[in-house]
Amino acid sequence: MDFEATFDLMVFQLARAVFFSNHYAGRDVLDISIRETLDRPTVRMNDDQFTDWSPAEATINDWTGLPLQWMEKEDDGARFAALRELPMEKKKELFAAAVARTLKGQLSFEYFARPQFEATVARLDIDFAKEVRPTADLLWSRLRKDHLLAIAAGTLGGKWAQDRSKYRKADLAMAMEKTFEVCADGVVPVGLDAEQHAAAMAWTIPGFAPFEAGDRDTKESVTDGESATDTAREDSPAATDDAGKTLKVVNGNGKAEQEGQEQQEGQEKQEDTGSADTEGAEESVPGFLQAVH
Repeated sequence: MDFEATFDLMVFQLARAVFFSNHYAGRDVLDISIRETLDRPTVRMNDDQFTDWSPAEATINDWTGLPLQWMEKEDDGARFAALRELPMEKKKELFAAAVARTLKGQLSFEYFARPQFEATVARLDIDFAKEVRPTADLLWSRLRKDHLLAIAAGTLGGKWAQDRSKYRKADLAMAMEKTFEVCADGVVPVGLDAEQHAAAMAWTIPGFAPFEAGDRDTKESVTDGESATDTAREDSPAATDDAGKTLKVVNGNGKAEQEGQEQQEGQEKQEDTGSADTEGAEESVPGFLQAVH
């Protein structure tokens, strides 16, 4: 079998399916269905701020360096002939760019997470901590308050979390956003040391790191929405007192300890209506995370 001949056919069909606006699958030579996947969640299609949250989107949508001039030819025969004339390196660039735009997103802690996807992410060594930064709207406000405090303690330090344990959840989410944003700009916020600054810079949204087993509580705490009852309960004085009590600073190193965790697990599952339903073979995965990975 001639590899270059078959590769030309594959690149031609793959590139046309992804980059050619007038592509008609009925004229394809290979009996392979190819479809470009969405770059962002459908609910964020008209969100002008989403690009700031996911700067990699600009790279995905930048076609300026791709050899696409052959698509401007008058018919398929002329287009295929022009594609065949491209240097092999250019064909490889086109192939890689097209394949990247057909990936099915997933989170690494999903029950049915595909290992070939995770192996590829690990191979590419993508710095998700740099590419995707958390905001209150797209992440922090979707986590339970106790988990916000636990993340804060593990990155920004126990004192930072303890000082804000009485905050309403909305205010805590905004404080997390602003502090992580300052850290991402290379500035060490007042009250943090270099180690805590580095921890905030390196923190990655759950499910983005390859082959991440994940934590059951963390997965269940991330929700696509929450009811008014959830917000009222978490912002009540009793709730903030409980959150403060569960947060313990250990040797000043910024670690959080959950007291009586085993006893509280059953109670949390009954009380927290914001938890995802994980009954069944496949656990429910938050849509807003699924679509951006």
